[in-house]
This record gives sequence, structure tokens and C-alpha cells, in this order.
Amino acid sequence: MATHIHIEEEDSVALAAKNKAAASHKINIGVLTLPHISNFTDFNALEHHPDVNLFYITSPSDIDHAQILILPSSKNTIADLNHLRKEGFAGKIIEARNSGKTVMGICGGYQMMGRTIADPYGVEGPTIEVPGLGLLPVNTILTKEKPPDK
Repeated sequence: MATHIHIEEEDSVALAAKNKAAASHKINIGVLTLPHISNFTDFNALEHHPDVNLFYITSPSDIDHAQILILPSSKNTIADLNHLRKEGFAGKIIEARNSGKTVMGICGGYQMMGRTIADPYGVEGPTIEVPGLGLLPVNTILTKEKPPDK
């Protein structure tokens, strides 16, 4: 039987079974579960690494169990950033970073880590500008169209 073949899950429903940190010699990498998470399969390679326990964070207290914290990509960055604040995740993310944990963001997660996210064209909704988490010296301005690849 082949054990090296991994078929990707179809949607984020599969994330519910992946929300526990491991008490072992493995590195606990926590990925925040966002309401508008996108491309969660980007983390499949980490999930299959023998030295990594990848889990999806569903509660602010889960952040305490992660050695590395990842803010994933989002289909609605501003709404997900507002969700992080409303549900108590934002302060815990900042606390994790201040305590020396590695915090990284991918795409929209990276934008959330900056100083501000502005949406002057209403691409994601009526919000014009929101403060980011302030972990990076970055200001994001959403445009009507993505810039071309260089």
C-alpha cells in the first residue's frame, strides 16, 4: 500500500479534525482558522513533515500551544482582521510575538501584520481603512485589480 500519496481535502470543513497541539518532541505550528481562510492546502507539506505537528487554531488560548504561528491567506482580509480583534485573537498574537514566538503571515495574513489596511475602492466591502496588528512596518492599499506579475 502506498503511503507517500496525499490527496488534498476539498474545502475547509476538513480543518475541524486538525485543531490540537501535540505534547511531543515535534514543533507545534499553529495556523489561525479565519472565517474567510483561503488556500489552506498551502500547509499540507508542513502537515506531512515528520518533525512538525501542524494544527489549526480555533480559540485564542490555542495560541499558547504554538511555537510558530501562521496567519494564513484570506478572501476578505479586513473582515478577518476585524474577526481576530472581536474574538480576542489579536492581543494573543501580539503577545506571542512579544514573548519571542515566530509569527508569520501569508498573503492576507501578512497584510494583517502591518500597520494599516486601506480599501479606498470598496473591494472587500464598505470599510475604508483599519489598523493592522502593527507587527510589521507595512501599509497595505487594496486596489481594484491585482498588479501584474513582474
